Amino acid sequence: MSPLVLFSFVIGYFLLLLGVAWYTSRNADNESFFIGNRNSNWMLVAFGMVGTSLSGVTFVSVPGNVGDINFNYFQLVIGYVLGYAVVAFILLPLYYRMNLTSIYTYLENRFGVNAHKAGAFFFILSRTVGATARLYLVINILQLFILDKLGIPFLATALVILTLILLYTFEGGVRTIIFTDTLQTSGMLIGLVACLIVLVQALGTDVTGAWQMINEKGYNQIINTATLGASGAVFGILAAFVYLFPNTYIYLYFFVPVKAKWVGLIYFAFEIYSAVQNAAGDNVARWAHVGGAIVGLIIVVTWNKTNKKTFH
Repeated sequence: MSPLVLFSFVIGYFLLLLGVAWYTSRNADNESFFIGNRNSNWMLVAFGMVGTSLSGVTFVSVPGNVGDINFNYFQLVIGYVLGYAVVAFILLPLYYRMNLTSIYTYLENRFGVNAHKAGAFFFILSRTVGATARLYLVINILQLFILDKLGIPFLATALVILTLILLYTFEGGVRTIIFTDTLQTSGMLIGLVACLIVLVQALGTDVTGAWQMINEKGYNQIINTATLGASGAVFGILAAFVYLFPNTYIYLYFFVPVKAKWVGLIYFAFEIYSAVQNAAGDNVARWAHVGGAIVGLIIVVTWNKTNKKTFH
């Protein structure tokens, strides 16, 4: 297919997004822009969240990653499912009960304004870095397969796409994003099915044969014990919990009750001992655990000093 035809598809897609933004922003006010008038269809929101979890990285980088380390990426998907369960059964009831619109309002009510600012800052930072990386990948693909052949420079491509994204976002707000996320999710899932059909045909086999090939290569292996995680952050949360609720019982293996302060102290001492020992074959980031616990403790103590009435 010629680059000009592919480019026309890209332009048509952005025009469709702008059309949706214009249509959904009619008679819009601040409440509809920021929270969708609290009247968004839950099925559209749920379906759009699938597209939020996906991106160009999912369709471009993950298949290559599977070729290197098998289907370990699915562990991240399992984490998404568990995270959505926490949001659905713990956070959403809290939001409704306290009439909240974001977790950061709860952080301010519970821990003070510093917690609100810190949480919002790290969220914005993480989303900015992640979105920048994903957008860079997508623009590179457009540049490589379409725009280089049309003589359009990379900088012009990036500026135009950023401008179009800002236009449709600022035009409609949350209501627009709900509909465009639904549209994007539909497009990505349709594209996924189309890619699978093309790949199976190119391999000269059927779905059963393709699955057998995957099994023979070991690409469907999910569990990998050498997984990099966010254990430092987990230790920070554990240290904060021990500080706030030292006498709360933690049930080890669901049956053995131990006070949080003893779990935290013994675990922290074990991590320091293991870090100093640095035994051969120990690939656990012990110092990251120790550093995470210290940072978490410093943050929670600081917030407690500045927000005595609301913090703890």
